[in-house]
Amino acid sequence: MSELRLPSGSVSNREVSNTDGNQITEDKLWHYSKYTERFGKVTTDAPSDMTAVLFQADKAGSIAEVFAACVADGSSGSTTFDVQKNGVTILSAVITVNSSTGDGVSVSGTISSGDYVADDVITAVVNETSHTGATGPMLSYSRLEQGN
Repeated sequence: MSELRLPSGSVSNREVSNTDGNQITEDKLWHYSKYTERFGKVTTDAPSDMTAVLFQADKAGSIAEVFAACVADGSSGSTTFDVQKNGVTILSAVITVNSSTGDGVSVSGTISSGDYVADDVITAVVNETSHTGATGPMLSYSRLEQGN
């Protein structure tokens, strides 16, 4: 799919309605949204083992990208992040942030199967392994959903 991003508010009902056959049909429009999950923690809180519900889908869509980071990467150990659909990972491998990652550096995850349908539950799973000095765990992700 090729991508064209227009400024917010530049496409209205007039451009989308199909009264004379020349407008863009709704099935051609996709919504792109970015989110960040901080797991109920502030930037000075240490990561801990947990599972957080990111969302329950109300329509079909796709997770387009996933990144994880810690505000401070710590002096030893690691924290892993996984994104799951109905309890099964969508990543080819967990995202690992460790003491050599760098403070606030985002690590990209590789999505192996990011598509979802209505009622799928998308969760993030965090596992901390002696991640001394690490703080501020966060996971960012983007979603693509059809406009209709």
